[in-house]
Amino acid sequence: MRRGLKIFLFFSFSIGISLLPLRGQKLPSGEDIYNAYREFRNFKADSGEVIIVKDLILKKDIVEIKLNGEFLKLKPLLGQEIGGIFSGNGVISFSPAPPLEKKQLIRFTGKERFEEEFNKAIIFFSDNTFTQIKEKSSVSEVRPSEKIISYWNDFVKMMHDKRKVNFEARFLAGLVNSEQGFTMYFDTEKYGKFIFSIDPMADEEISLVNYSPEDFYDIWCSFHFIQEYQHSYYSVYHNKNLGDVLKTEIYTEVDKDGLLSGKTLIEFSAKRDGVRMLNVDLAPSLRVSKVTNKDRELKFIQEDKKKDSQLWIILDEPLQFGKEYEISFNYKEEKGDDTIIEKTGDNNFFVSKRTSWFPNFYNFNNKCLYEMTFKVPAKYQVIATGRLINKYKDGDFSIWEFNTEIPFPRAGFSYGKFISKTKRDDKIAIECFSNPDLDDALRGIQILLEQSPELQQEVGFAPTALNTTKLLESVLNEVYFALKSFTIYYGDLPYSYIAVTQQSAGGFGQSWPTLIYLPFTSFLPASVRYQLHSMSNEIYDVGFYREVGPHEIAHQWWGNATTERTYHDEWISEGFSQFSAGLFLQLTKKLKDYLDFLENEKNEIIFKGRSGKRVNDEGPIWLGRRLYSHKSPEALNLIYSKGGYVLHMLRQMMKDKAGSDERFIAMMKEFFKTYTLKDVTTEGFKKIVEKHMIPEMDMDNNGKMDWFFNQWVYGTDIPEYEYSYKIEKIDKEKYLFRLKMVQKNEIKDFKMPVPIYLQFKGKILRLGRMFIKSGESAVVLKTELPAKPDKVLPNAFNDVLCIMKEVKWVD
Repeated sequence: MRRGLKIFLFFSFSIGISLLPLRGQKLPSGEDIYNAYREFRNFKADSGEVIIVKDLILKKDIVEIKLNGEFLKLKPLLGQEIGGIFSGNGVISFSPAPPLEKKQLIRFTGKERFEEEFNKAIIFFSDNTFTQIKEKSSVSEVRPSEKIISYWNDFVKMMHDKRKVNFEARFLAGLVNSEQGFTMYFDTEKYGKFIFSIDPMADEEISLVNYSPEDFYDIWCSFHFIQEYQHSYYSVYHNKNLGDVLKTEIYTEVDKDGLLSGKTLIEFSAKRDGVRMLNVDLAPSLRVSKVTNKDRELKFIQEDKKKDSQLWIILDEPLQFGKEYEISFNYKEEKGDDTIIEKTGDNNFFVSKRTSWFPNFYNFNNKCLYEMTFKVPAKYQVIATGRLINKYKDGDFSIWEFNTEIPFPRAGFSYGKFISKTKRDDKIAIECFSNPDLDDALRGIQILLEQSPELQQEVGFAPTALNTTKLLESVLNEVYFALKSFTIYYGDLPYSYIAVTQQSAGGFGQSWPTLIYLPFTSFLPASVRYQLHSMSNEIYDVGFYREVGPHEIAHQWWGNATTERTYHDEWISEGFSQFSAGLFLQLTKKLKDYLDFLENEKNEIIFKGRSGKRVNDEGPIWLGRRLYSHKSPEALNLIYSKGGYVLHMLRQMMKDKAGSDERFIAMMKEFFKTYTLKDVTTEGFKKIVEKHMIPEMDMDNNGKMDWFFNQWVYGTDIPEYEYSYKIEKIDKEKYLFRLKMVQKNEIKDFKMPVPIYLQFKGKILRLGRMFIKSGESAVVLKTELPAKPDKVLPNAFNDVLCIMKEVKWVD
């Protein structure tokens, strides 16, 4: 998704608590598990047993927790102790092993060690924690204090009503899925609320999160167990998927009120033994009526749609590794203000819940084949991922059938009344759709214009200019050219058809496999958009519209045909797509437009954000979504702007003196071919770069690009250069050219090749590269020229992300 518009952050709630079943103990039935959930859900703190803990030290990997005070035990579940409520004096302390995580603590606290006191906490556990508690505790005869009871009640209300998280179901899942974990919710005086978690199913097992009930969820630290870091801080990965989805069949009905109902069948192969509960992503408005495992009906959990409505299913038997299963869901939408399809005007609709309009599993590899059938009112159309294989009338409704010939990472659709145009060649067909009727936003502006000739004169266009179909062919041609251009640079897509659809949102685009959503404003003339920009916050400036289309088109390569393995690799899909937007500008617009784009991207990296710090200094792009915090929300944009800059710098280094992209294209094509229909990784990309690097890029003389990735992907430094030059006439046809450059800011072991360009009669030529290293004296470039250059342009194309300053020449 293009940044700076609507940014949706989805953080899966992972409290990481679990318990292995006791030996000899009978496995609980689905009914037993469901009853345990209801029992936990109804727990009252005034009925628990209080024990006194004294000088208790809990050691969790590198984290130490000290407790002195009262501990109210939660009622055991399925015969196991599960946690309790603490009141007293507590201290948690640790210093993470990875240097990057130390820097993140400095980002939030100013220190690389976290050590905070707390006087109340809620603790869930499934390891040997209770054994440790018993060794340092004594049973108390007192009743639970009002302080403890109130703390528990407030916690439950906060989780259910404000954070909308069903922590009871998540805890129970860990318990019956044979995980191991520990989680503590605690409050500090200085920083507020925290979650410390050891979750075996998370990307990194240990995490510290600072949060508020409704406003923010900032991940301060996230790292592996200490023994995982024997060889590298950046390449540790364990596949923790519970299963591989093989096929998803979706049947969807949309009634005349726009409400959705349906049935979904998911076929998958289990990748882990013993799992009893599965978390399902499904929009809260879709209420489940039945879940079955083939012919056997399953218990499920789904609370009030306005509260903690996450869907959990309880399997009637444990999963067996390698065995294939078929789980089906029946569901129907309730009326409300959070429906899947939002009506946005005459025959215009907006599909809002694009990842949860059908059931799909968390913690699964969801790349699979899709078969989708839609039954909708006959006057409307469905545009969906995959290929339309059949369409027919059924009374007042029409049936639309789609399928995919290769696995897709996700599925989606657009809905409404459209007209379309198609362009095709021997490899791909592109169909572009727009709405002949105006949505409410444009219709409102049209009415204002119709009522005010003065306003028409002021904005410079008539009401009839608000038409999203007139430029349909122009949009189609631009999409086609972008696809063909990116094919030259990245290789052929594995798709034979792409649909591009107008959506009733003026300020963002999105890209699903074979389905691209563009804002309705992309279908309006640029002059109209410019005027609308001053009239509505949803209408963005011309720069956005130059980028949004190519960016979303590039996601067909980066984010759809390839997908990131973990959040650490998100910069590849977003950054490469943003780079592609700039590439398209270079190919289709004036040089100034391209240079302005690069300068704007640079400014987004180096400007000071809400925190008062330079955005780039909030963290490296390898942190992905963790760059976001409520104090520095702009930092998330780095995976777009700086991610794109990383690829731009590699491209510039690989150009030959004539400016050819041949070597860069070969690298990108191999990378895409290697990872088509697979998960990309940062280290995987680095290996491809090393395979194609040229001698000038081997700055450590070891055939590796560690120096570059450590600086730009895993680091946050930006060099500041000073240069000066002197041109002296030697004779009638010769000039002596000298240029000095030095890195002024102290950055340990920083190095970059900086290109020097000269302009002669309007033409820019690369003279050479200067290899600048931090801590070294000025590098001098000296050469003879046949003519005096009009301009001296170090880093003319923002080849290096840097601050460049010219100073006076001193001999």
